[in-house]
Amino acid sequence: SFSFPDPVARPSIEQFLDPPEKGQAAQGSLPPKSSTTAHANVRRALKELAASGSDPLKVPHVVDCDSSPNRMKWLKDTSPCITCSRAAGHWVTSRGRRLTKAEMMRLQGMKPDKFKVAVSECQLGKQIGNAMSANVLERLFVQALPAAGLVAHNTLIDRWACGKTPADRMAASCRKRGTAQCSKGPQKRARM
Repeated sequence: SFSFPDPVARPSIEQFLDPPEKGQAAQGSLPPKSSTTAHANVRRALKELAASGSDPLKVPHVVDCDSSPNRMKWLKDTSPCITCSRAAGHWVTSRGRRLTKAEMMRLQGMKPDKFKVAVSECQLGKQIGNAMSANVLERLFVQALPAAGLVAHNTLIDRWACGKTPADRMAASCRKRGTAQCSKGPQKRARM
């Protein structure tokens, strides 16, 4: 019978972010003034975070910079929901820039290096925002397909079960550091 997957710990957003570029300083980096809403929202977030004793230039906070000022929010070490109306990407305080499309894809459980882009950057951002997270779907299918009798029980592997991001979904800089993978006994793997 079907049961929802157990909740898992949320991995650090650092696993999904590209490393800072050499010489890149988040200090003083803001969206362009021509992006009035984003500029004002990021300034406000940085000011309020600093006033609360946080160092947003060292600890990643992700700002929903394109929302209306009264709905604007930021989250520490995690991303607000990626939607098609946020196709340009949220602001990452510790990087002093927006999320890249590759980072947005990793957050959605996709492999950016295996994805063939056939649309504009703007359309790609909207498609990423319209997508349902592949990692969430995978966890559900691992439970649902055997429950429906479409695959034999114990043939699918839940690569996300222990809350660790599978290495092929992390930014290259995190793969080099190494991340422990789940070890929940012998598991068979079927193609998904």
